[in-house]
Amino acid sequence: MSNKGIIDIFINVESFRNIDLYYQGLYYIQIQAFQENNTQKNFAVPIHVNNSIEGAFTFHSILDPQINYQNSSYLTKVFMIKYSDEIVKMNETIIFQIESYLYSNPDLTIEAELFFTDLGGDLSPESLAKFMNNPSTNTIFSKVGSSTFKCVDWKFGLNQFCPIVFHDTYACVLYITIHTILLDYIFRTDSQELSSTSQISHSLFPLCGRYVQDENIERVFKDYIMNLATCCNKIRRLVKRILKNCKTLGQNGAIKHSLKPPITFDGELPISKCFTIRNKKKVTRLLLNEKREVAERVALVRNELERVLKCFSGEMSRYLEEKYHDKVRNLSMEHIYREVQIGELNIVSEANHLQSRTARAYRKSLYSAKKDTLEAYNVRIFAPEKLAILFEEINIKSGELIDPWKAKWFCNTTVSSERHLFVLVHGYMGSGYDMKTLKDVLILYKPNLLVLISESNEKHTEGSIADMGKRLANEVIAFIHSLPEHVTVSRISFIGHSLGGIIIRAALPSLLEYKRLMYAYISLASPHLGCAQFSNILVEAGLWVISKIRNSVCIQQLTLKDCLSPRHCFLYDLAKTSKLQFFEKVILVSSSQDSYVPFESARIEIGLECPDTFQLEMADFIATNIRQLHRINVDFPIKPGLISDLHGRAAHISLLDNQSFLNILVYRFADFLNAR
Repeated sequence: MSNKGIIDIFINVESFRNIDLYYQGLYYIQIQAFQENNTQKNFAVPIHVNNSIEGAFTFHSILDPQINYQNSSYLTKVFMIKYSDEIVKMNETIIFQIESYLYSNPDLTIEAELFFTDLGGDLSPESLAKFMNNPSTNTIFSKVGSSTFKCVDWKFGLNQFCPIVFHDTYACVLYITIHTILLDYIFRTDSQELSSTSQISHSLFPLCGRYVQDENIERVFKDYIMNLATCCNKIRRLVKRILKNCKTLGQNGAIKHSLKPPITFDGELPISKCFTIRNKKKVTRLLLNEKREVAERVALVRNELERVLKCFSGEMSRYLEEKYHDKVRNLSMEHIYREVQIGELNIVSEANHLQSRTARAYRKSLYSAKKDTLEAYNVRIFAPEKLAILFEEINIKSGELIDPWKAKWFCNTTVSSERHLFVLVHGYMGSGYDMKTLKDVLILYKPNLLVLISESNEKHTEGSIADMGKRLANEVIAFIHSLPEHVTVSRISFIGHSLGGIIIRAALPSLLEYKRLMYAYISLASPHLGCAQFSNILVEAGLWVISKIRNSVCIQQLTLKDCLSPRHCFLYDLAKTSKLQFFEKVILVSSSQDSYVPFESARIEIGLECPDTFQLEMADFIATNIRQLHRINVDFPIKPGLISDLHGRAAHISLLDNQSFLNILVYRFADFLNAR
């Protein structure tokens, strides 16, 4: 005997946005929904597709959306992408249905896969016409990306905005909303036949004889009828809210609703006191009748939701998107341990060895409790075992910490003439591609940003850091001058990884004309005080070999061996003429798991145990007059035993490509992304 809930899963596909797709061509997304238990998958069955944008052929609508019943998947319409930051309006809703045990089955998985073809390099109108006449998507399209979401607490009504993000070469995002509705219950025998009232009675009250007790009636009523009514009312509130918003905007004429009042069970008496009988079979009939009436109301609300998604897809997405960003911001802040200090900056500190242990314990508590997460979350970013944990120390010279936040910052897609320029600079022996993931994350949340990935020092990082700084400065000036006349740079911020953070500082004296625009300086594991001392002998030996074989001026400068006296070295002179006071905010990010760059050097700190006098002077030079300084130690969930972890490289690289960390960083400093 099995008692299952019948659940509809609405996935409303609102729009698609190109972040940084490298290839022009045709794209579509395949979506499946399923529950996974051990090695088995229970697929939700796609039953219907609503396509709100129907009509003549356009490049954004080459083939209509369809259902593939063979693998229980939904395929969005096929569309062409030709331009950067191109947006495709989708307005499609796929409805899946699944039968699920309500209290024992696992989470719901939503799996999206991105497919692409360039039609053999021929995207001419003739080639498109030939494809449309014989659309063999199975043979000419290749899967180029995937994204997986987990839905928790989804069986009694889930309504959430979800950005389905694809990364790497095919960086793009599909904006969807997910809605689940518990429609009814189905009772089957072990042979999958519908159960009789007598069988249902025994299933609902397995420990009762001929008569049932009050507490058993209360339990069944709560588990089956109250949960059904709760789900109905949750969807009803959402539909009513969207219709109210649309009415305010003057758009309500497109749909007339017939929403009935919410389901209530009035009275102070327990439901069991409303039953004058206790015969198990008769009580079962009464409960089934009550369930049937509630299910009829659920069906009406479900139909209203379908109509609203068809008419007001954009409004639904915008309403839930703001709530989504608020929730993610709150969750991100929960993953940050913060300490605020007002007054003079402390440059001599004692390492906190408990932070790593704290991070592991926190991750473990989240994983075991499955709490403090989104109802539907990207497993690559929000899964407890993937979370980066941040320990932030904030120093403000005077005043108080202002920590503004508005979800609308991430929802506003209005293009302004005033733009915030972010300059991203790679590290030693790196390339601009190293910064691509960071760029994609910035553009994902704030399309209006200007992002310059520096390429002027590719293949030149063996030389003098001063020369690298001049090349970077010239590159920034040339980029600003190349902008259209209607675009005004209102802020300039820099993010440098490893050596890149030092190159930025070396470029600042050549960028004095833009001093008033400089807003934020962010270094990711940059050795501001040099690399004279290492915690990993393998790294130290490797740098010594490189400096000898390649005759690397840069390595000599970073290890403070470019002059006989440390006080005549390049980094010491750079510290004496530091220009970090130009910036309103300075953020120094590092990881105690990183052995490539000395931890204290990346934080502009001196260890309490053995401070070197000249490094103490360097730290003092750099820190002088910084108005607001953030020091962040990032703890990554790095699996022990990885080869890259033996010499600390895993954490060093994770500062550039760990999705959890980059997501938390963007939400933590969301106000930095604004143009003003």
